[in-house]
Amino acid sequence: MASLAYVLIILFLLSVATCPGSAQEDGTTTIELYNSTVNLTQGNFTFTPENDTETYTIDNLTDFGALNATGLEFNVSVMRDLPENMTGNMTGNENGDMNGNITDDENGNMIGDMNGNITDDENGNMAGMNGNMSNATADNTANVSFALEGIENITNNNTTGEMWLIYINGEPAEEDFGMNNVSDGDNLSFWYTTEESGEAAIENATYVVNITVAMEEEMEPLPAQNLTVLYNDTVNLTEGNFTFIPENSTQNYTVDNFTDIGALNATGLQYNVSVHGVNLTNMTNMSVLEGIEGIRNNNETGESWFVYINGTQAGEDFGMNPVSNGTNLSFWYTDEENGVAALDNATYLANITVAIEELEEPAEENDIIETATEAGNFSILLTAIEAANLTDTLKGEGPFTVFAPTDEAFSALPNGTIEALLNDTDALTNILLYHVAGERLMAEDVVNLTNITTLQGEELPVNVTEEGVFVGEAEIIVQDVNASNGVIHVIDAVLIPEEGMEPEPEPGQNVTEQYNDTVSLTEGNFTLMPENSTESYAINNFTDIGVLNAAGLDFNVSLMQNMTGNAANMTAVPFTLQSIEGIRNNNTTGEEWFLYINGEPAEEDFGMNNVSAGDNLSFWYTIEEGGEAAVENASYVANINVSELRANANIIPAAQNQTNLTVFVDAVQTANLTQTLDGTGPYTVCIPSDEAFNKLPEGTRNQLMNNTTLLNQVLSYHVVSGRYTYEQLIGMNNITNIQGNVLQVNAIGNNITIQNVSVTQIIVVNNGVICIIDEVLIPPDGEIPADNQTDGGQIDDNQTDGGQMDGNQTDGDQIDGGQMDGNQTDGNQTADNLTGDWYFFSVPFEANNTSVEYLLSDVNYTSLIYYNASTKLFEEVTEIEPLKGYWINVPAETGFNASEQFSSVEKKQIEAPPSLQVYPGWNALGSPVNETVPAEAAFIALNNSYAKIVGPWVPGNNTTGYYQYVGYNGLNGTIGENQLGADEFEVEPYEGYWVFIRQENLYA
Repeated sequence: MASLAYVLIILFLLSVATCPGSAQEDGTTTIELYNSTVNLTQGNFTFTPENDTETYTIDNLTDFGALNATGLEFNVSVMRDLPENMTGNMTGNENGDMNGNITDDENGNMIGDMNGNITDDENGNMAGMNGNMSNATADNTANVSFALEGIENITNNNTTGEMWLIYINGEPAEEDFGMNNVSDGDNLSFWYTTEESGEAAIENATYVVNITVAMEEEMEPLPAQNLTVLYNDTVNLTEGNFTFIPENSTQNYTVDNFTDIGALNATGLQYNVSVHGVNLTNMTNMSVLEGIEGIRNNNETGESWFVYINGTQAGEDFGMNPVSNGTNLSFWYTDEENGVAALDNATYLANITVAIEELEEPAEENDIIETATEAGNFSILLTAIEAANLTDTLKGEGPFTVFAPTDEAFSALPNGTIEALLNDTDALTNILLYHVAGERLMAEDVVNLTNITTLQGEELPVNVTEEGVFVGEAEIIVQDVNASNGVIHVIDAVLIPEEGMEPEPEPGQNVTEQYNDTVSLTEGNFTLMPENSTESYAINNFTDIGVLNAAGLDFNVSLMQNMTGNAANMTAVPFTLQSIEGIRNNNTTGEEWFLYINGEPAEEDFGMNNVSAGDNLSFWYTIEEGGEAAVENASYVANINVSELRANANIIPAAQNQTNLTVFVDAVQTANLTQTLDGTGPYTVCIPSDEAFNKLPEGTRNQLMNNTTLLNQVLSYHVVSGRYTYEQLIGMNNITNIQGNVLQVNAIGNNITIQNVSVTQIIVVNNGVICIIDEVLIPPDGEIPADNQTDGGQIDDNQTDGGQMDGNQTDGDQIDGGQMDGNQTDGNQTADNLTGDWYFFSVPFEANNTSVEYLLSDVNYTSLIYYNASTKLFEEVTEIEPLKGYWINVPAETGFNASEQFSSVEKKQIEAPPSLQVYPGWNALGSPVNETVPAEAAFIALNNSYAKIVGPWVPGNNTTGYYQYVGYNGLNGTIGENQLGADEFEVEPYEGYWVFIRQENLYA
């Protein structure tokens, strides 16, 4: 290299005359040390910095790798000074594991934050390590900051200020040297110059290295000659799944056929797989291929199985690589060199080519009429179809969806109905076509709809409930009976089209349209003076008269004659609409203005009709016939659609501005939810009107308002996270509240119901949406006390509401603000007239001897029970097992400390962690680990199958006590006074917890 340096010096002297470089404005010349293309392949190389004795592994596909590929001599030092934000210490335990918060991304890589956690980038490289790396071995460090000290003996010069600076694609490199990834076509320029204003003074550069990057595809190496081929053939895969049990688990896993593991399974070879990570039935990630045909991974020789797909090493863990038609999979048994499989040393190979088989077409199906005939229980329906001359229609091309009532359903009609219909073809046809849709709607389609348009013309409402799927008033009892021209769903009742609303008459040909557009309304009032008064009246914008005013039309109203007194501040006053755009009511011709709302005559006097988003208001100028507007004779119309109601305030101030929401506003303040609902949100809140609260029985209402915890639970049941406007709700089937409960949404015409409760008005506010409803929603996992229930802690025949228990049922004022379902307890147990103190505990491990006699031999207790979620009954306990929560009653003043009682118990040596089947509803559970962890970690095995968690129980004297917190799965942070997200709710060992499960699952 020294001789090369001398040659370069001579070249530099010659360059003055021959100008091999580029001349700068100041007369200096830049000498080009390198200007060519380097070919990079995926992989690594190693080197030792000049200021270190450690060897570092560097990714080829970086700026460092590109410079290395040129063959130039260069010097690098590892950066010793950590950035300012790298503060704090990273420590390890005796096993070398890092302490702190370590989380995984979807690929299983460690991620975290900048506060002492370990993070990982998308390539699995550690980054953001906020601490000092002590005793770190840098052998496999791929992302470390370095300083480029010199190239071809041209070194950084502190005296002149000249140094090597890097540009990538014409821009200064964003990261320190060694931290910049490169890709095909990138240009790297290394300039030796001074720095001015934080950038390279390229015009003063004396040396430059220009590198263009080209990527080479990694080729699958050729195997050794002593290779044994275990398989070399094509497998035919069909769409679907198969199940298997990993060798380190007792759990069945469902695996997609169109994956690498699916292809291996199709060969018929014997193979072994282990699974790592969360024990969930449908998870296939974090799998390891342990062996094929008895050839197992060998830790001593370093040989293991590697997967190549189309000649390149698989990018994902085994089981996570999808395959398609023509894919080639090679399973190589060999050792590893420099992070890749040494295929030239491979001793075994399984070579698989994938062919995708199309599923065979099903045999030709019968049409709808033939299918119904073969079924045998639709004889009355088929007779009716024939009488209505619809047989040929339903044998036609379609497709159709027929909701078919059984013979039993027709027989349930009143006597004489069937005969009458068979003699009235028009009525019969109308009813039958109400059972038919002009498209193929499978069950999975039906449940995602709110209404189905029938061939009769009306909308058939769909309602999905816990009891079943209903169309109209009929339940679908058999679904998805396929036919060649559609599908049949069997129903248990005959559908009768609603007489419904009389359709708004069609106007005559000579009608003049004064207005036909959309308005949006903002909360507030405007003032107007009726033409027969000297008083100004404040009018609510969210009324029929507010809509007319928002349209900008010129109109006149008069105060109704029975209104007396000073009503200047009234916001709901009855008026008579006298004119629009100069067209006045005419006593001579009898023509006057009539108001229709959503196709129906307005129910109230003008000015008294509240409106909501989606409403249509039609003002018709016509005569009256039979007490109704003769719209067909109308000569003028103003047609106005309401697009949105908006309040320039948050939820609580907006509710305060509504005169009919005072009970809710006061209740929210009592339940300490005001701050939450005035927060950023967004929230959609179903707010019962004052009239809705008044519909509750007096005893229930008083109990609710006097029980803060119960009130908090009921009000929280009305709150949904997210902003759902009218336009969104009209197309939805359900929404999920912050407690994890699913609320059913239905739309019939312009009207929306939530949990079968009507939404009377929707107001968009700054931090969400208000849906005013006409009834209070009742949480399904608890019961609001009724009038015949006790309210103070006394016992009635079979139920209490106060904090006591009669044996197997209570609604308590505890769980999540007060409610439990089924035969559960709220902790204040009085079963069998026990008067001691109750404790709710668990054991976070499996004892060598689990018998109650052994574990509680020194405890003076009067009762030990466990709530069996599958039977919904409390049971006596003979064995104390892990993962379960137990109630124990001890004499007052005795006390019971589970941690002290069980911490020294001999633990059982187990091969696999314990598991417990959980069931829908409340389950009594304990922590799976012997340390305090967040609920999201403790119950990670349950994933989204649990909604909330309640505990720990704080015992009091005799039958008193309370639960400290309620946690919500899927939410973060502090929600209310004792309401927490699963990330903040702490699960402690030795404590019992109530966990509300949505669907059956395995807890481990």
